[in-house]
Amino acid sequence: MSKLKIKKGDTVLVIAGKDKGKTAKITSAQPNTHKVIVAGVNMLTHFKKARSAKDQDAGIKKAEGAIDISNVMIVCSSCKKATRVAYRIDGKNKVRICKHCGASLESKVTKAKVESKKAKVAKETIKEEKAIEQVVTEKPKRTRTKKTTEEIK
Repeated sequence: MSKLKIKKGDTVLVIAGKDKGKTAKITSAQPNTHKVIVAGVNMLTHFKKARSAKDQDAGIKKAEGAIDISNVMIVCSSCKKATRVAYRIDGKNKVRICKHCGASLESKVTKAKVESKKAKVAKETIKEEKAIEQVVTEKPKRTRTKKTTEEIK
């Protein structure tokens, strides 16, 4: 499985195909097939036939089809331009940035998720450290042993 530079929730510009020029959000990403589903783009028509008298779901349904990731470009939220993705190491995190203005492409939701994960890890390490301290500071229990006659002499 390969990583994509585009994630769910990103705003993208369609640069090829019948919907060229449209801007919308990604509803799902499929890294195995290198495809994304963009809201309101590449609309497909499904004709559903009723199979029996009980099944009344006959009709025409519209749904979004998948688009190859090479046909979309991410739109920077600060400069509002379609851009390529660059990376910058920010502490322990690898952050996506805009090639034009250098602003972060990570959404507020993604940042919040990263921070909550860090907080969970910090809490877990604190709990582990307290458990280790407790084990180290505990006094060993005294056990009575019967002394043999040889030890008494």
